[in-house]
Amino acid sequence: MLVTHWLEWLINEQKETGPEFHNELIFNYLERILALKKDPQTFAIVQAPGQRLPAGSETGPLGETRTKLIKFLQTSPCGSLALWLCFA
Repeated sequence: MLVTHWLEWLINEQKETGPEFHNELIFNYLERILALKKDPQTFAIVQAPGQRLPAGSETGPLGETRTKLIKFLQTSPCGSLALWLCFA
């Protein structure tokens, strides 16, 4: 989490444009999302039986992290789309 916060600060506040930092933030978001989806308690809270919620509309940390990832992918000039597609 500390690395994610630092990367967010570096990119959003300090305007770092290096693709290595942007891609690393994407990886951090993806790792967090995958960990949350594996947690039965987290996933049970956000997914109603028989329903699939759109990415980012979930409640709690999963929804927050997915929303951050989606917004970042839409706005980052350096994030590699190919990298993201590997995890879609």
